Amino acid sequence: MATRTISNTGGNWGDTSTWAEGAVPTSSDDVVATSSSGNLVVNVNGACNSFNMTNYTGTLSGTGYIRLSIAASTTKVFKLVAGMTVTWTGELQVQGLSFTAGTCQLTSAGKTINSIEVNPLINNTLITMELQDNLTVTNDITHINGTFKTNNYNITCRSMAFGKFTGKSMTLTLGTSTINLSGSTSPVEATNYVLDCYFNNLPISTLSSTTATINLSGQGAGCHFANKTFGGTINYTGGGTNGYYGGGTSGNINYTGTASPANYFEIDAATTVGTGKTWNINGNASNRVTLRSVSTRKAITATGTLSLTNQNISNIDITKTSGTLAVTGGTITNSTASGGATFNAIDAIDGGGNSGWNFLSTTLSMSTYSDMGISEYGGLEVVSGGDITRIRVIRFR
Repeated sequence: MATRTISNTGGNWGDTSTWAEGAVPTSSDDVVATSSSGNLVVNVNGACNSFNMTNYTGTLSGTGYIRLSIAASTTKVFKLVAGMTVTWTGELQVQGLSFTAGTCQLTSAGKTINSIEVNPLINNTLITMELQDNLTVTNDITHINGTFKTNNYNITCRSMAFGKFTGKSMTLTLGTSTINLSGSTSPVEATNYVLDCYFNNLPISTLSSTTATINLSGQGAGCHFANKTFGGTINYTGGGTNGYYGGGTSGNINYTGTASPANYFEIDAATTVGTGKTWNINGNASNRVTLRSVSTRKAITATGTLSLTNQNISNIDITKTSGTLAVTGGTITNSTASGGATFNAIDAIDGGGNSGWNFLSTTLSMSTYSDMGISEYGGLEVVSGGDITRIRVIRFR
C-alpha cells in the first residue's frame, strides 16, 4: 500500500507524470492531493484504496470510473471538498476485497456525482456505505450486499436499487433523511421501481426508516419495499401509474393525480396501512385515479386511515375494523369491504363483483319525492355531515 499524490502539473489518471511518486495508483493505493495539485482527468478506469481530496482546489474531470477496493474490517474514504471543481462524469464504484465487511465514508461537499455502484462485480463481499453529508447524484445509486446508511443526510438522484445474495445481508437505513427521486423507471431494471429494495429479485434483509420522507416526482414512479415495514412518508406527484409494491406495512402515502395521462395507484401484494398512518389517494378533478391491483385481487388492511378522493377502485379488497370509510363518485369493481367498519360509496357506480359496500345516492327523483309525500314546494336536507344516514324533510309555507 502506497500514497499517490496528484502532482502540481496534474494530468491524466493513466499517466505516470500525473503522480508525484511517478506511479499510477493501484487498488491498494491511497490517492491524495495538496493545495497546489493540478487538475486531474480520469481518462481511464481508475483504481485506488481511498480517494481523499482534502485541500484540493483543482478540477476533477473525465469519464472513467473510479473504483475503491476496500479490504476487510477497514474504513476508507471517498472525499470531495468545497474548494475543488467537479465536472467528472464517470461512476464511483466501491468494491470489497473479502467476504468480511469494509466501510466507505462518502463526502461529496455539495458536488454532484454522476452515479454510484457498490459491489459492481456482483460477488459475495459486504460493503458498508456511510454518507457524511447531503448527496446529489445525476443518475442512479445501486448497492448489493452490505449496509447503506444515510446518517440522516438527504439524497437527490434518479433512482436507488438495493438487494442481496442468498446467505448474505443488505440493510438500508434511511433515518430522518429526505430522498428526492426524479426517475420514472429504473434504468437498472425493467420496472418503475425508482426506490427498489428487491433489485434483480434479491430482497434486502432489513429496512430501517420511521420518519424518512421520499419524494417521487417522475411520472409513473413506484417503490418496492420487499414486504418490509416502511414507517416514513412517500409523496407521489408525477401522476400516471404509480405504486407501492412488495406488500408489507406502509407509512404515510400522498398521491396527487394529474390532468393527464390516466392516473393509477396500484399494489401487487397484500398491504397494510400502518397504525397512525394515512393514505391520501387523490385523483384529479377531471381525471380520476384508479386504486387497483397489478393482476389478481389484493387486499389493503386499513389499520391506519385510508382517504380516497376522485377515485375508482378495481380488484382491491379493503379491511377496516371500525369507523366509516366513505368514497364519493367513480366506479367500484371487484371489491370486498369487510372487518366491521361502515363502507359508503356515495354517488358511485357499482361495477359488479362487490360486497360490503353501501351504494348511496344524494340525488332523489321526483317520483321518490311523491312517494315520501313531498310536493314541489318541499325539499330534503342531508344533516349527517354528508353521510346519508339521516334525511330531514323541509316544507315551505
